[in-house]
Amino acid sequence: MSAVPVQAAGSTWTVRPSQAGDESQLAALFAAVFGQPMTEAQWRWKLCSQPSPVPNSWVAEAGGRITGHYGGMPMRYRLDGCEVLVMHGCNAMTAADSRRQGILSAVHGRANEVWKQAGIPFQTGLHYGGWGSRREFLGWVPLFKLVWVNQPLRPFRRAARRATLPGRPLQPLDALWREFWDRRLAMTRGDPRGVPVTIREVAEAGREFDILWAAAGRSYANVAVRDRAWVERRYFAAPDHGYRVLLAERGGAPAGYLVYRVGHIGTVSDTGWIADLFAAPEATAVRRALLRRALAELHAAGTESAVALVPAGSFLHRELRQAGFLFGRGDYDFSIVPFDPALPVDTLRDSARWFLTGGDFDVV
Repeated sequence: MSAVPVQAAGSTWTVRPSQAGDESQLAALFAAVFGQPMTEAQWRWKLCSQPSPVPNSWVAEAGGRITGHYGGMPMRYRLDGCEVLVMHGCNAMTAADSRRQGILSAVHGRANEVWKQAGIPFQTGLHYGGWGSRREFLGWVPLFKLVWVNQPLRPFRRAARRATLPGRPLQPLDALWREFWDRRLAMTRGDPRGVPVTIREVAEAGREFDILWAAAGRSYANVAVRDRAWVERRYFAAPDHGYRVLLAERGGAPAGYLVYRVGHIGTVSDTGWIADLFAAPEATAVRRALLRRALAELHAAGTESAVALVPAGSFLHRELRQAGFLFGRGDYDFSIVPFDPALPVDTLRDSARWFLTGGDFDVV
C-alpha cells in the first residue's frame, strides 16, 4: 500500500503503514509520549502478532524520523451471533515537537479510510477528556461508560502509609477485613445439584477454553471471541506482563476463567489488575469462586488492592460491588467509529447487550 505525502504548517511528512524495522523508533516514541517503557517485543506482540487483512499500524514519517502513529489491534467479535473482525484503536501518539500540525488526524484518518474500504464494520476505543473535539472530528461515537472498581485488600495499611504512620499495628485490622470478604464470597450458593466449583491455575491455553467459549459465549449478544487462540495470544504470549490464568471447573467441565497480574499504580502501591473474568451470565458461583481464589493470591503476594474495568451498571459491575469492590478513580467512554452505514448504533448503545472487561483493550 503506497505512502501518502501530507503538507501542513510548512512541513511535509509521509503517512504509510509501519514496517519491519520501525519497532525501535515506535517503542521510543511510546515511552516519550506516555511516560511508560515499551520493548520492541511488546510492540510486535501488540500490533504484529494478530492476522490482519489490511495494514493495522500507521505512521507519519519526516526525513526518516517517525513523528506520529495510530494503530489498531485486530479482534474477532461475535455480534448477535455473527463473527466479525474489528479494530481496537490504540497507541495514538505524536512527538512533542511535531504537535498541532495535524499528524494524528492524518494517520488516524488514513487508518479509517483503509479499514472502511476493507469492509471492517467499526473500530473500538476507550476515550477520556484529553481527546477533546478531535474525537468527533475523527468519527468517534460514544456508546456508554466503562468504570474502574477497586477492592481494598489492605485498607488500613494503605491509610497508615498515606498518613506516614507505622502500619504494623494495623495488620490485625487488615486481616479481619480480608476474612470478612473472603467469607462473604464463600457464602455464595453453588450449583443447585450440589456440584462444587474447583479452581486451578493453568500454564497454557488448552482445549478447555474452546469448550468454555462454545458453551458460554453464545449467552452474550456482543462479546469478543474468547476461545483458546484468543486466551493464548492475549495472555500467555504477552511478553513481560506476568499474567496468571485461573480456570474454574464444575463436574469436570470448564465453567469459567479469571486472569490477573500484579503491577503498580505510580511508584508505591502494588496493585492486582483483574484483566478478565469470564463465565456464563448465570454462573455467579463460578465467578465468586474465581474471585475468592484470585483475591487470596493477590493478598498473599502483598498487594494493597485489586482493580477491574467493567461497563457501568452491568451485571458484572453489580457482582463486583457485592464482592466488596468500591468505586475506583476514572472512567472511559467506550466508543466506536462506525464504518458500515447499516451498523445498528442505537442498539449498540445498550451496555446490557455487551460483555466487556479490561482485557478487551490495552489498559491492563
